[in-house]
Amino acid sequence: MRTLILSTLFCLITGFAFSQNLDSTNTVTLSDSSDHNFTKKWEHLFSSISTDSIKTCFFLDRAINWVSPAKHQGVVGSDGTLDDSCYFETIFTMHQSFKLAQVDTGTHTLFDSTELLEAKVKQYTDAGKIPIVAMYMKYDHIRDSAFVDSLLYFDQSDTSIHDVAGRNASPFTTSTVFAAATGVREIQQGICKFILPSDLYLSNMDKTLSKVEIKLGAQAQWQEITMNTDLTADLSNIEGDLVFELRFTYSDGTIKISHTPVKFYKTDPYVAAYQNATDTWNIAPSANYYGAKVNIAYGCGKTKLTKPFIIVEPFDPTDKMNFGKTMKELVNRSPDLIKEMEAQGYDLVYIDFNYNVDYLERNTAVVQEVINRVNAAKAANCKNYYKRKEDIMV
Repeated sequence: MRTLILSTLFCLITGFAFSQNLDSTNTVTLSDSSDHNFTKKWEHLFSSISTDSIKTCFFLDRAINWVSPAKHQGVVGSDGTLDDSCYFETIFTMHQSFKLAQVDTGTHTLFDSTELLEAKVKQYTDAGKIPIVAMYMKYDHIRDSAFVDSLLYFDQSDTSIHDVAGRNASPFTTSTVFAAATGVREIQQGICKFILPSDLYLSNMDKTLSKVEIKLGAQAQWQEITMNTDLTADLSNIEGDLVFELRFTYSDGTIKISHTPVKFYKTDPYVAAYQNATDTWNIAPSANYYGAKVNIAYGCGKTKLTKPFIIVEPFDPTDKMNFGKTMKELVNRSPDLIKEMEAQGYDLVYIDFNYNVDYLERNTAVVQEVINRVNAAKAANCKNYYKRKEDIMV
């Protein structure tokens, strides 16, 4: 039963955690033994390249792209397939990449603050509206043939890429990315108000937007949305998963389409669990990490930590996950499993990082500190060694 609980809960948590994979194409191995972290090494890799021939102000290779722009082109394939599903987190993450990729920081104020983008979305959701966020951007990157055509070379001695003197062409090429999504993944059933605010439409394209439409499910009709104006839709009878399509039409005939999955529910289905006794630890910031808030929910009939089940906050660039939301997801997805864990006396220990997107080694140090405190608490609470339970962490 213990193995079943562990494997099932791991699948549940990883199932709703937001994650992206690095694009593995055109990779270069950094073999130096310096103490710099990966981000610093990545910045160093491109630091010697002249950006004078950058046309768009954005050198996207310079940022670590957790989301591949190539998978978000806003086109429908000949076989009817669409780009990858797009969520607000997708745009948020690409926004961060574009911000880091700027070679002229004073040119595009749209990318001054990714946190401001999130705050604007929250402003609309707090007002009971469903904001639509869109990004249609052009950017520069190293062309695939830059090394073969002797436009750039990699210097192993200083582990960085350099320009080839006297080259007869630019090593860069320009591409575009299009992504549009609702600002929320879950919507309560009822009368909904959608809005496309002008300050949530991010673009540096030399194109004039003439029309925006939304299709609320595969069987629905396209409805036009006027920028900065509410579109009211009666979605009282919708429940479960639905895919919204967003279509942007430009005056030159260009059409871009994005699709975003959402989940509808009647009322908040959260059922209380692990209400026996709770505690909170605060891991204070230090030179080694930003710290964390640790929520503890004790198993049935307990007030002390003896049987820890540690849950580490997943990759969460928009900082939307916390202990309450994680419990809600677990209860909604598998209420019997949570009841069984509580009945068996598992103590849930949830690590909520103060800065989720900090360097991996720094957040690892936070986790190690929590484990040390958990083990100290077990040693104090379990006087008899045979009663102590090993830590489980997901």
